Amino acid sequence: MAFEKIFKAGCFLFLGLVTMTQEVSSQDSDADSVLIHPFPLHCNFGCPVKKGEKHPEIYPNQLFTMGLLDDGKPGHWLAYYVTTTLLKERDERRAENKDPSLSILSDTTTLTPDFFWGNKSPAWNKLLVMEERLAEEPGIANAFVITGTLRHHTDVVSAETGGPSQDSLWKIISINTTAHAFVSAFIFPKGSEEAENYCSYLVDVAEIERETGLLFFPLSNLIDPVQSPDYFKNLAPHIECP
Repeated sequence: MAFEKIFKAGCFLFLGLVTMTQEVSSQDSDADSVLIHPFPLHCNFGCPVKKGEKHPEIYPNQLFTMGLLDDGKPGHWLAYYVTTTLLKERDERRAENKDPSLSILSDTTTLTPDFFWGNKSPAWNKLLVMEERLAEEPGIANAFVITGTLRHHTDVVSAETGGPSQDSLWKIISINTTAHAFVSAFIFPKGSEEAENYCSYLVDVAEIERETGLLFFPLSNLIDPVQSPDYFKNLAPHIECP
């Protein structure tokens, strides 16, 4: 996976997003409410909001941010980012505990919803590895990830368990360079537990928005109008998908 040709002219400006959040916080309270304090960078261009609303309902944690369900409990979606620092710390914990299964969020497993761990398919696990590879690419500081269950935001109840149906999982991965944001989205439906290739489950972000009732990247309106029409690019070719 070679990013050098695509990103050689620009590197990711980590301070750019920090500056962006500072600029927004100086605006009116509605705009400020979209930010995730005190960990705004878990969500690229702001954490998702429900359509028709301005305020994200969130549960922040040092390593991730979760969206709240209608009953106020966390677990609607989970946002986190992958960095080389987090990967190094994870590798140290793996060596210390002799447990290669530990993830970057393993210190918070009691708080992390089950869907973070996916459907255990080879495809899902390969996508986790790809997130790490993205974060380790030259010029990339963070791989941003948002994931959750496809419950159509009306919380369809499962007849078998009496709880919300969680047959399908979704994931949105994004990275930033100085000139563009690169994004890919996936839906892993029921029956994909044995899947080998995550590329088969690529979808448009708009499809997940329709299914969940969420609006992603709510702060994208802060992008320079001259850049915005062509700012978001397809990440798929750079994660080994056609």
